[in-house]
Amino acid sequence: AAAYFIGALGTEISSNVAQYGGGVYVGLFAVDATYTLSGAGSKMASNTASLSGGAVYANGSAVNSQVLVQVQAAAVISGNTAVESGGGVYGVEGVSVSVSGGSVIESNVAKDGGGLYMLQSNCSVVSSTLRQNNASNDGGGWHADGSMMNLTNAIVKQNTAAQSGGAGFMTIAVSKVGACTVFVHGSDSVLESNVAAGVGGSSGGGGLFFAPSTSGSVNSATMATNRAKGGSGGAVYVSAGSEVSITDASLTGNDAGVDGGAVFLT
Repeated sequence: AAAYFIGALGTEISSNVAQYGGGVYVGLFAVDATYTLSGAGSKMASNTASLSGGAVYANGSAVNSQVLVQVQAAAVISGNTAVESGGGVYGVEGVSVSVSGGSVIESNVAKDGGGLYMLQSNCSVVSSTLRQNNASNDGGGWHADGSMMNLTNAIVKQNTAAQSGGAGFMTIAVSKVGACTVFVHGSDSVLESNVAAGVGGSSGGGGLFFAPSTSGSVNSATMATNRAKGGSGGAVYVSAGSEVSITDASLTGNDAGVDGGAVFLT
């Protein structure tokens, strides 16, 4: 049966605790499930997951299920924590996550994917902001594993990863199948002042980190003042076997502690 929950104008979900989905758990047994957080004043704050999904955990593993998470119309997900993955939102097995309409994912914390963690799922961020999220391992803004990330006129700034991918980290380490792709496009898309703090040439990607066999494109976007503090690829780190295109973009003021102030190809 289908399940729907809409947190509309002024809804607040805060200071809750669970293993998965500190604030909200979506899916698993439902064939179709949609969680929507919408409107100025609507927010999820200070929720904690002892495992994954500090604010939201979305599970699309049910057969023929369609699980959607929608953060829209200036809603905010802020200050949530996951001990493992997805400080803000965690999506697994075919989940679709959309962040749109001036919404903000900020100041969330996790081991991987401080803001967002996608495992074999899809996420779009349109005219919205990911900022000041923190990962104690990889992917300060987001961590995508076997997933598609699509950013259009998005602002991704001041996110931090202790190892690689200050803004975003792309891999197929867990999924092992399919593809992992990120598209960053639109003249209003800005990846700025993100930091990857890992030490050594095999870590870095102050902005974006592409692990082997992943892909992506940056088109008409700006990547500025990102930093691979002790590693390589101030703006972008591209591992062997990955394919990345950068077109009509501006990469300026980025910094790497080792190699490739803007881009590192290995």
